[in-house]
Formats: sequence, C-alpha cells, structure tokens
Amino acid sequence: MDNKGVLFLSDIFILLIVSILVIGTITTIMDLSHEKILGSVESNLERKTVGVIDNLIKNHGSPDNWDYQNDVNTIPGLGGENNTISFNKLLSLKKSYNRLMDENTFQNEIKSSIAIYPINSKISPIEFGDNENFNTISNVVSVKRLVKCDFLTRFKILDFKDDKKDVCINPNHNKDGWICKPFSVGKIDLELNDYYLLFNDKMDNNYWSINNPSNMDEDEHLINTNSYRVTPILEKQIGNSNQMNFWIHLKLNANEINNFDGCIVAIPKDFNIDQVLVDGLKFEYFQYNDCYLILKTWHEV
Repeated sequence: MDNKGVLFLSDIFILLIVSILVIGTITTIMDLSHEKILGSVESNLERKTVGVIDNLIKNHGSPDNWDYQNDVNTIPGLGGENNTISFNKLLSLKKSYNRLMDENTFQNEIKSSIAIYPINSKISPIEFGDNENFNTISNVVSVKRLVKCDFLTRFKILDFKDDKKDVCINPNHNKDGWICKPFSVGKIDLELNDYYLLFNDKMDNNYWSINNPSNMDEDEHLINTNSYRVTPILEKQIGNSNQMNFWIHLKLNANEINNFDGCIVAIPKDFNIDQVLVDGLKFEYFQYNDCYLILKTWHEV
C-alpha cells in the first residue's frame, strides 16, 4: 500500500513538471508570436512613414497649386521650385492637417505629426498635427529628412546680394562703400502690400535712403534696427503717379560691407504675418534655409 502511494505521488509530481513545461512552452510561443506581430506592425508603419515623407518632399501634390484651393480630394505634396519644399504648402498643410493627412493620406488608420526645424537658429521651429497626446504614445516611428525650404522668398522684390551690377542715378555713389539698387512700385501695389526694408544685422554708422529720378533728395536713415516699414516713404514719393521707379541707397562702412545682407519685401496686407512668424519679422525668413523635416507616426491606442 505504501509503494502504491509513493508511485501515485511520483506520477503527480511528474505530471506537474510536464504541465509546467507545456504551459511555459505555450507562453513562450505566444510571446514570440505577439512580438512577431508587433514587429511586423511596426515595420509596416515605418515603411509607410518613409514612403509618405519622401512623397511629400518629392511631389508638388495634386493639383499642383492645391495650397491656393480648397478641394476635398487634394493629395498633399510639399514640393516647390528648384528642389525645395514650399513654405506656403507647409502652412496650408498645417491649416488643414486632419483632412489632408489623417483622412486623405492615412485613411484615419494612423496618427501623425510634422515638424520643421531650421538649421538657422534665428528661425523658430514649427510643429503641427496630432501633438496633444504625443507624450503618452509608445511605439512612435520618426523619420527625418534634410530639405531646403523657400519660406517667404515669394514676397522678396529686391536682394542686395544679387550679382547684378547697377549704376546708381547718383554718380557720387558709384564707388566703394555704396550699394544702390533700383526697384519699381505701382499705385495698386501700395494699396495691396506693405513694404519692408530688412537687414541681416545691426551695423554702426551705416545709412539707407530711398529716392526716385524725379526727386533726387536723399533723406538718410541710420541703420540701427533690422526692420523698417518703408510704405509711407513710397506712398509720399509716388504721389498721384500710377507707377514709379525708386532707388534704395546703402552707405556702408568698408569693413562691414562683405558681411552685410538685406532685401526689400512686399507683404500682402491680407496675409497675417503675425500668425506665421511667431518671433517677429526677420530677414532670415525671406531666404532659402536648410531644415530638418520630421514626420512622426503611430497607431491610435
């Protein structure tokens, strides 16, 4: 009877060991399968993210000028001229992100956000998309691309660093230390736009002035800030004329002329510049700038 009891207990012990091994094996297989499924999901998400960001960069979108339209079937693309991305399309994407990205691009299967980080530290980064709950999300895929963005270059009407050599209407300016450039403005242009003179930096003992062939007087202004609204000067000089050719004259120190840069821009009065430039009107926004474009994606929990 004792032998039977010992054998019975041994059978139970062996059965327990086998059961534990079987359960452990099944658990391991389930964990591996779960990891394999998660790995496959993440791999597919990464492939889709790479495809989307490359497509955004390389293509103009459909239609090409979708940023000036309001078509529900728009396919977004950020491609601009000369292998750049369009800042205007970036702003339009930000404005209608849910429709253009969540719905039209990801068919509401994937959540995402986009950020553009200029390498030039004087320009603030821009982030938009589904950023509110971003910090609570795990398994986020992030893809980064180096791009060149045109920012607000479409508003620039004159660049002091261009290669064109202009002979000033004032013969006394055709010597070292002077940069003089012509530009034309119409009466209707002044009604629609605000004109600004922008510099890349403040400089000591340097001056600017604007005049026209009909009035050669030069009212010099000291360059002591980076931005000047010159619309009132243009309005006063154009008077009742429909069109006028102006000249901008810069009198610069010889030791600073090589580091100098600036431009004149015409910003439409119906363009809300304050919503775009969170850190104020700056010369850097009217140049082509290298940036990192970052697309982050994740599955909604």
